[in-house]
Amino acid sequence: MKILNPTLSIIIPAYNEENRILPTLESYYNYFTKINPKDNLEIIVVLNGCTDATLEVVKKFAYTNKGVRWLEYHEILGKGGAIIEGLKNSFGEHIAIVDADNMIVAEETSKLIDQLSNNNDICIGWRKFHSKKQPVVRKIASFLVRKWTKWIIRVPFHDTQCGAKAITKESNSHILPHLTETGWTLDIQMLVIGINLNKKITEVELKWEHKIENSKLSLFRGAFELLATTIRLGLKRSKYKKLIHKDP
Repeated sequence: MKILNPTLSIIIPAYNEENRILPTLESYYNYFTKINPKDNLEIIVVLNGCTDATLEVVKKFAYTNKGVRWLEYHEILGKGGAIIEGLKNSFGEHIAIVDADNMIVAEETSKLIDQLSNNNDICIGWRKFHSKKQPVVRKIASFLVRKWTKWIIRVPFHDTQCGAKAITKESNSHILPHLTETGWTLDIQMLVIGINLNKKITEVELKWEHKIENSKLSLFRGAFELLATTIRLGLKRSKYKKLIHKDP
């Protein structure tokens, strides 16, 4: 059921998440309906070329929980493409983006949303505290991503790829028309554009739990996509710098 005037929208991109989406929906819905009236909350699951039973799980949950809805796309949009569709179809004054795996729980994501009320335009998670150790290879990959993005794209944040982010409705309306990245590197493009639009962006330290099971991104493919994206964004740097003079 669609909420007419929600104050909070939560976007969850999902690709074959039948085994992980229900605990995430339950956690986020139960937490946020305790602190927000049900009429003020919408949760949007963007089904991104799913071939499993994710849709059935979401439908069943939405049937008994007001404000939960889904967008189904039969073609694979990519994580970034799914997020873009979610942003296009969100109506909340505040919009949160979270992963379907529930590595960052609702209580932690609420810290990002709270910071939007402190005159921030975009809030991004910094996965500083975790309950389980990451594999060494993953830790090295995360370190290299941070260093690469700071060096090439000059994005001054610790954790551009944290799946939890929050943005105001107004800032979304300014940034969304310029988003083109359909992969996991959409996060970087969003921040680059936000910086060049002079948006106030803050990082919030979050607790998280690393879960390697059913990871959708291989390190090799991720490295190639990061390289391609940073080259594209580097070439567009002068174009993005001009945005600040055009956008209100």
